[in-house]
Amino acid sequence: MANDAKPKPQKEIGRLKANIKKLEKEKNKLFPDLGKAAYQAFLDGRLQEASLAGTFENLKTLDAQIEQGQVEISRLIAQVEQMKAAAAQPPAAAAACPHCGAPATPGLKFCGSCGKELAPPAPAAAATCAKCGSPAVQGVKFCAQCGTPVAAAPAFTPATAAPTAPAPPPPPAAAAPPQAAAAAPTADTGSGSRKCASCSATVDEVDAEFCGECGSLLP
Repeated sequence: MANDAKPKPQKEIGRLKANIKKLEKEKNKLFPDLGKAAYQAFLDGRLQEASLAGTFENLKTLDAQIEQGQVEISRLIAQVEQMKAAAAQPPAAAAACPHCGAPATPGLKFCGSCGKELAPPAPAAAATCAKCGSPAVQGVKFCAQCGTPVAAAPAFTPATAAPTAPAPPPPPAAAAPPQAAAAAPTADTGSGSRKCASCSATVDEVDAEFCGECGSLLP
């Protein structure tokens, strides 16, 4: 029985080793917090340790790169939202010839289907004061002519443009200038488009019968 009461060194050594390993794990958990605190002290100017200056400068460089990446992500997210908003808007109505209703290519002066001149786009209506009719800019607080407060006056109404007289009908095709009637065959550019023999303009519409630039009849 006396031998059982004696201490067992091997068992005690194992217990001490296990306890030391546990303590080392607890110590290692504190290093990240210590590093963060030291780095913040360096940024605040409270720590001037020359041996750590290089490490701290590397951390500052990484912080700048992280911030730059976050700014770029925010910019791209805003760009995606703008693209989604633009895609959700209904497409603009295609321009049509006021004479025959055929689709009109933007920028052309004459209809490619009937040869008549296309009407120029109507100017935007200007805002006017609803009380005195003077031109006014939306967002101002008082009318520049009558001094009426915008908040008290009725809402601004866009000025309606005076109706314009319809363009006179063009002469019949038989009365077209002789040079248009005797024009040489339209040149084929080889890419599906043609060239007008009268003005040399390129005609991209395959089914066009008249030049969109000069109104000449295409053969």
